[in-house]
Amino acid sequence: YFTGAGLLLRYNFVHLGSRVVPYIQAGAGFQYNDAYKDLNQSYLGSRMELTAQGQLGLRVFVTKSCTIDLEGGFQHISDQSMSTRNDGINAMGGMLGATYFFPCGGRR
Repeated sequence: YFTGAGLLLRYNFVHLGSRVVPYIQAGAGFQYNDAYKDLNQSYLGSRMELTAQGQLGLRVFVTKSCTIDLEGGFQHISDQSMSTRNDGINAMGGMLGATYFFPCGGRR
């Protein structure tokens, strides 16, 4: 299992109200796992691992409250040499998704 939490900070490159919104985001967090129990692997050596990530993305508003999102980025997971097994995991990947923004208490 892997479970954890993190914090992402995002910067949109255009002003509010634009139909196409390119962005960059970065974040850090932690994950608990049970993979460290498998002594045959050298990637994760402790139950708590730290994460760092960065992404570039593009959000296109189809309607006022719906978007199509495209994102690509990098993620690193390791325990920062707190254990003897610490090769870490580096991953690159992408995401295609959709977002719906719910109405917000009387705001237009």
